[in-house]
Amino acid sequence: MKSLILLLLFVAGCGSSNVSEEKEKPVDLQDEVDIPFTVLYGDSSGNFMEREMIAFNDVKAFENALGTVNKTRKPGLMAPEIDFSKYSVALLTMGQQTTGGYSIKVERVELTDRNIIVYYSESFPDPRSPVTMALTSPWTMIQFKNDKMPVIFVPVLN
Repeated sequence: MKSLILLLLFVAGCGSSNVSEEKEKPVDLQDEVDIPFTVLYGDSSGNFMEREMIAFNDVKAFENALGTVNKTRKPGLMAPEIDFSKYSVALLTMGQQTTGGYSIKVERVELTDRNIIVYYSESFPDPRSPVTMALTSPWTMIQFKNDKMPVIFVPVLN
């Protein structure tokens, strides 16, 4: 009899729960929209020692980035006029590399309902290929329309 009562209590306890299950709420996602972008500059000699991906919305940050690039360039690259109330600039660098054959490229820029996504690809030299024996620091800089949305960087696999 004790066994039957315990079994009934156990079964009754399994059926009731004070935890309410939340159902998944549908997310209203706006379709991604490609944003046109302009490549401002980029090559294999950016003077950036570390890998970096950053977007900035002000003249001072833009001029600082160009200052790094221009440390070893005479004449240096000229800063184009950019209206930072309408546009952002993204800087993507691979840091210092021990040989040539490396590159970084923006594939596309996309607007979602929450942010802007910069899709980029990187190229690496084939280990069996001849390469330039020199220190390089590949980089690229783009401009795109932005209403101060957060920017994230996503690699595209080759």
